[in-house]
Amino acid sequence: MIYIRRTAWYRWNPALFETLFAWLRLMIVVYFTFSIGLLGVNTFENVDLIAKAATIQPDSPLLMRLPTWLVAWGLFFSSWSYFRYLLAPLNTLILVIIAGAFYIRDIYALPRISMAFRYLLPSLFGFFYPAIEIDGGKVREDEKSVLERVGGPGYVMIQPGNAVIFRELRRPSNIALPRRYFMRPFEQIGAIASLDEQEGYEKEVIGVTHDGIQVTIRDIHYRYKLQSERKSGSEVRRSTSDPYPFSQAAMLKMAYNRVVTEDGEETWHSAVQKTVKRTMAAFIGKSNLDHITAPRLPGENPRRELQTQLFAAGVRDALTELGAELLWIDTGHFDILEFDDLANENVDQQRFAFWASRWIGNDKRVRAMGDAQRMALQERGRSEAQAELLRNITASLREANLQPDHPENVRKILLVRTAQILEGMRDIKTWKRETK
Repeated sequence: MIYIRRTAWYRWNPALFETLFAWLRLMIVVYFTFSIGLLGVNTFENVDLIAKAATIQPDSPLLMRLPTWLVAWGLFFSSWSYFRYLLAPLNTLILVIIAGAFYIRDIYALPRISMAFRYLLPSLFGFFYPAIEIDGGKVREDEKSVLERVGGPGYVMIQPGNAVIFRELRRPSNIALPRRYFMRPFEQIGAIASLDEQEGYEKEVIGVTHDGIQVTIRDIHYRYKLQSERKSGSEVRRSTSDPYPFSQAAMLKMAYNRVVTEDGEETWHSAVQKTVKRTMAAFIGKSNLDHITAPRLPGENPRRELQTQLFAAGVRDALTELGAELLWIDTGHFDILEFDDLANENVDQQRFAFWASRWIGNDKRVRAMGDAQRMALQERGRSEAQAELLRNITASLREANLQPDHPENVRKILLVRTAQILEGMRDIKTWKRETK
């Protein structure tokens, strides 16, 4: 129970806890430094500074008010023979701090050793914590410090209209709104979001229509923002108490649902831009050139259809996975690239080929169905003719009333009927050849 209370208190006020803990480390270092000095003076100088301080205290009313061990520490500065015994622990401490600073600079690839000291000394002793300011969805350029590269401890001043995700090594630690936030040790800035509406611009989107013509959509403007918080199925409206009602789940998606390419991690703005461009290119690919440039039916409006697709469920779900929400878009204007005479001729040929392909396809389909039906009827007629001939042979043999002792009659009848069958097959092949 005590551990739970201490953990809750630490999360409520980590700056005070870290400062107290740093001061405790400082007192431990000072205590061991002077203890080693006292041991050296007692061993090599045969002087007990604590006993000497006890004999001095009655002569001074001021010293009488101080602890004896503190007066004994002050005696180190009264004589060089005493002070020199503090040099060994002090030099050791300085060398350890310098080695730690070089280690930090090497691990985090810091450009200057002063940045390593700027991180190490406040972390150890709690003095002069570094600070940065976040405004406009990013860290101010003139205030970049070791907090961005290494992490806490330090202070982050978050201006209104911004939100920051802080993370530990393996998980997010906190989402902070505008305030003065204290970064705990090893806590880093995971992602920064501007809660204002973002404006996007795309110079051109190139696509190929269904009939093979290249079309360009130029000067595209759109606005989007971090997805708003929802309660009871409806979007939370802005108010004076909550001017930026954003969704924390959307902000986590914004930070972690991104693609990592060979050039590095894709930015949130690039991911939203890619979704908009992909939808526009798909719309061009599903449409014909005439439908985009000169719709024939009344009420057809390719711009309105494109906007409808951009606000449809599929695109909305894709943007939701990025934590974004599309607010408005101006689809610009459609443009067909200007070609020279040869290219224009090729475009006309492409349009004619696409127009003719539908008629050629229908013609081939009808012809294939007719040929298949004719072949089926031929096969059916041949089968019926052969069956009829076999029935005739069977009937002839039955009517001949053949006797077992006259096999020559059976031979003659079979030869006659076989000749008739062959003649019938020859007639069928001749008729088939003539039809071709």
